[in-house]
Amino acid sequence: MRNTPTALARLLLAAGVLAPIAHAQDGWSLTVEPYIWVPDLVGEGSAQGSAEVDFEIDYPGELSAALPLALRLEAPGGSTWTLDGLYARWRDDDGSIRTESELGLLDAGFGWPLSDAWNATLGLRAVELDFEASIGATQSDASESWIDPWIGGSGDVPLGGGWSLRAWGDVGGFGVGSDFTWQAAALAGWGSQRWRVELGYRALAVEFDDDDLDTELLAHGPILGLALRL
Repeated sequence: MRNTPTALARLLLAAGVLAPIAHAQDGWSLTVEPYIWVPDLVGEGSAQGSAEVDFEIDYPGELSAALPLALRLEAPGGSTWTLDGLYARWRDDDGSIRTESELGLLDAGFGWPLSDAWNATLGLRAVELDFEASIGATQSDASESWIDPWIGGSGDVPLGGGWSLRAWGDVGGFGVGSDFTWQAAALAGWGSQRWRVELGYRALAVEFDDDDLDTELLAHGPILGLALRL
């Protein structure tokens, strides 16, 4: 998982490179949004053929790391390119059963307008997943990485008085990388043309099964972001 924080650092570097380019082009804009996502984790899994274990890990006790960042580049006409990076680590200790899960995501997407408020989207999601389980004296672990295609949609609806409602969702995997993956989020925001504070809820699920790792994960929880338009 050491590559995931490095990927997030590269996102910051990309923001520094893209900002002056976008500013120099008429009609282009770059939005940088560091955010706080504090998800609970629910799921089941097994590694290296071990017995399957169920886990339910609640924030804040067992979420030991979360590093999210999003970039959004908007072109004239409403087309958008997005990059969204996330790294999170959870631990669960239930007496004789202990689990540790690490999840890294790097999401690249493209959207095109269907109306003033709604976009169709598609993209690729690179995933790193580590899962470790200890049952008594028996310990097993597995690490996998893959790339999932996904399709979805997004919307940004102004409500007046500086308020807006933003939402997005997608489905993917389709057996290309994972068996299936989906995510959904809805956020209420307030701000100006240059900045916006957003608060909402986000959920992300992954189902993956191969010889070394068999797991189903659902991460869900509140999200707080500060979007800066450069």
